Amino acid sequence: MLDFLNHFFRKPNISALQDDTGLSLAHDKFDQGVELLDQEDWDGAIKTFTDAIKHCSNFANAYLLRGYAHSAKGDYDNSILNYSEAIRLCPGSGDAHYSRGIDHCRKGDYELAILDFGQAIRFGVDDADTFFYLGYAYQCIGDNENALIAYNDAIAIDPDDPWSYNNRGAVFQAMGDHERSLADYTKGIELGPHHAEIHRNRGCLFSKMGNLDSAIADLNEAIWLDSKYASAYYDRAIVYSKIPDHKRTVDDYSKAISLSPNNVDAYFNRGLAYSSLGDTKRAVRDFSKAIELDPSDPYAFFNRGVAYLSIDDFGRAISDYTEAIKLNPELPGAFNNRGLAYLYIDKYKLAIKDFNEVLRLGKYEDMALANRAVAYSELGSPKRTIADCTEALRINPNFAQAHYIRGHAHCERHDFRRAIADFSKAIAINPDHAESYHFRGIAYQKRGDMTKADADWAKAKELGYEDSDKP
Repeated sequence: MLDFLNHFFRKPNISALQDDTGLSLAHDKFDQGVELLDQEDWDGAIKTFTDAIKHCSNFANAYLLRGYAHSAKGDYDNSILNYSEAIRLCPGSGDAHYSRGIDHCRKGDYELAILDFGQAIRFGVDDADTFFYLGYAYQCIGDNENALIAYNDAIAIDPDDPWSYNNRGAVFQAMGDHERSLADYTKGIELGPHHAEIHRNRGCLFSKMGNLDSAIADLNEAIWLDSKYASAYYDRAIVYSKIPDHKRTVDDYSKAISLSPNNVDAYFNRGLAYSSLGDTKRAVRDFSKAIELDPSDPYAFFNRGVAYLSIDDFGRAISDYTEAIKLNPELPGAFNNRGLAYLYIDKYKLAIKDFNEVLRLGKYEDMALANRAVAYSELGSPKRTIADCTEALRINPNFAQAHYIRGHAHCERHDFRRAIADFSKAIAINPDHAESYHFRGIAYQKRGDMTKADADWAKAKELGYEDSDKP
């Protein structure tokens, strides 16, 4: 949420570093360079300040403003070199420290920026902008306490600056103080109602607080203020996904992608939305694009595997789960789902191996036990099936599927009384489980109770179970 705010960058105070060289030619070139800066002719300014330095090698101001021109071009390495030379020639230059601190921020060297802003303040450049960027640098390294102190100083100096409230609001949000965060974003909007970013930030906070209507209202305002604000569309899509409104979710991610075509998270999340809509083809396409943009993300492979599994493309599903496991060997869902895919293609021993891995990782244990129970059942080991289901039910007593699977195993052992008890418990937990009615009917039939058998088969048929007229 922290976008670098270029409009806070200021031109240094030239007169503060004026060199008493007496070399009029150097000063003439310097004055020409200043004019070129005003015209935003950065290349011309660099050349002219270079000429001034040739005439006077210790002309600190020329280095300082040549650094500014390099910075304006985005050449931060050369700008920092020039600011450093200005500081060497004039160690008390607060402006040079401030400007170098700005470009250290731009390069992500926040610790160096903090040192420079501290020196700028020491040498008298102690206005709101310096404290603002000092707070920004602390914020970027996660030092929220010092960021808060710096933003407080910035606000004390200039209480009408909306961006200081915006960034302090982000600090409060990171610290979990949503009340103060909301107050600061609201104050920022009051002072700068036309700033789309602050509306977006407050919208994201509302979303985190569960106030989805207010979140959408703020994000709508951000988009109205800046119709090409890709991040606002992305964040509004997240809110719509929470409602959930999958169609609007897809529409907003699509808009975000059109404005920012390499946004890997937008492709990934749109893939999830397409999956929720049952549009597997588009889901696969989006997960594939996410993989293309970031082939190191195991979750993109995992979710594409889910999509393939949903259309019974077990080979591709297994391939994707295998890749996800290579990227993250501690991903229990990938082992579980690959195990399911192996079950579907009758590779029961490989399935058991995967379910064992899920159990080793200590996640989804009830599900892994139930799935392994199915594999044992297919391998003709009802005793192991019953043991796994019993353990699954110890972990999760309301696991209807475990009762259903154990009921089958009891049937295989001709223990129809226990089978009926398990199917009945599955039905009590999930009254719409047609399979449990059907197979309980078979168990009743085996015990000679055709009245109850017929009633269960009729109920299974009513719930849509095929072949429910016969055992």
